[in-house]
Amino acid sequence: MLLPCAPGLVEASRETDGLLLVRDFVEGLSLEKWLLKRHAPAEVLSRGVEILQSVAAWHANGVVHGMLHPGNIILTHEGAVLTDYDQAAAVAQTFGVSVVRPDALVYVAPEVRAGRNARPGSDVYSVGVVLYEALTGRKLVPDAPERPKPSEVNKELSPGVDLVLEGMLKPEPDDRYPAAQAVEALSKLRELGEPQQRRSPRELRRQRARAREEQPRAPLPWGVTATLGFYRVLFTILGTILVSATTLSGLAYGTYRWLDESRPTEVIIPDVTGMTKDRAKTLFEQTLDLQFSVSVEQASKDVPAGAVIITQPGPGRKVRAGRVVQAILSSGPAQLTMPRLVTGTQSDALDQVQRLGLKQGIIQKQADDTIPDGYVIKQEPEAGRRVESGAQVNLWVSTGPDDKRRRGADAEQAKDPNAGKPLRKGKVRVTVPASDSICWVKIVVHDVNGEQIVYNKVHNAGDTVSRAVEGHGTTSVEVFLNDQLVQKKDL
Repeated sequence: MLLPCAPGLVEASRETDGLLLVRDFVEGLSLEKWLLKRHAPAEVLSRGVEILQSVAAWHANGVVHGMLHPGNIILTHEGAVLTDYDQAAAVAQTFGVSVVRPDALVYVAPEVRAGRNARPGSDVYSVGVVLYEALTGRKLVPDAPERPKPSEVNKELSPGVDLVLEGMLKPEPDDRYPAAQAVEALSKLRELGEPQQRRSPRELRRQRARAREEQPRAPLPWGVTATLGFYRVLFTILGTILVSATTLSGLAYGTYRWLDESRPTEVIIPDVTGMTKDRAKTLFEQTLDLQFSVSVEQASKDVPAGAVIITQPGPGRKVRAGRVVQAILSSGPAQLTMPRLVTGTQSDALDQVQRLGLKQGIIQKQADDTIPDGYVIKQEPEAGRRVESGAQVNLWVSTGPDDKRRRGADAEQAKDPNAGKPLRKGKVRVTVPASDSICWVKIVVHDVNGEQIVYNKVHNAGDTVSRAVEGHGTTSVEVFLNDQLVQKKDL
């Protein structure tokens, strides 16, 4: 169908450098460029009549443009030409691309922006926005609750212009002037300076209906009356269903928005390792809206006493606001009881110092008539004292009686503390209970060489720890969960 004042798309193809569109040539000035200059109100009204006449011709042929804006309206010596009809949809279907001008959305009718189908009143609304901009020099803000009247902005305009533009910019498409009636109103404004009819389209329809009711009517045949009654009831039922569906949809959407907005926000767990308990508690509860709880305290040589070792969930994790964050605090370096090293060989003493996590200190040689060569005479710290893990241990080692000393000799007797003692091996398996969100698992081996911690790590609930253990001579294994003995067996 060939529309009046509607040039068509002749050819479309994709070239090497981009998309090629071939359209009818229209010689004239685009309304967008025409609006760059101020024009007298009479000239603006004349242009509005030309544009609305083209729109009315489209509507008379049953076609609605729906996306009118100054960029696709061409002013020629024969009148206004509307372009770009359905061009964006055709290009998208053919080549997989779309043409969108975000700055043109201000001219699009509210129902089209909301995703509803365009109607004849949608084109009238677009022309009304163009006229408002041309007459006042101001752009309309979409969906603004209020807008100043044109005569308040431009004192040259008569109040009649306010009435016509108000009728073209109604929120609902059915309440707006039809294009043909808008042409008549603007023509009268241009010629007489004031519209002859100030009533809205709805009031005019009601006036004509009242006039028809006053005229005597011939009675309708009973078949027509019954059919009209049936359709009246049918449309009433359909209208009720439509209103109910709309109401339920609104309630459902409102409920969804309320639930979506009432969801707690998400926050990222920061790294608070080394931070004191009070500072970490303030950060989590007052700044991040999280709950802070200390689950257990563990010894640590790297983190000061009273500071956080680790949190669960760990740093970098994203959690909901209000969640409880468990923390493990440091109780300072591990404390242990200094064993008795005196009367043992130097080699045995140094092996025991290493197993306990202590450091070898100064070793001094000293003659002794009662203690054999290579045996410890004295130790520092003394046996039974509580020391921190990593403390330095100094030893005094006998070189035997004076007559057995070897001058300048600083050699040590190397003895194997485990010689003649059988090696026992076994396997330990333990599962962290689901009741503990985080748990410290520790495995300790006792043999002839003393106590040795072979495993000491933090685990989540449900984790299973399996560890191979061994010892010399009589050997037993103990398993601790958060410093509570849960398992003990002999190898």
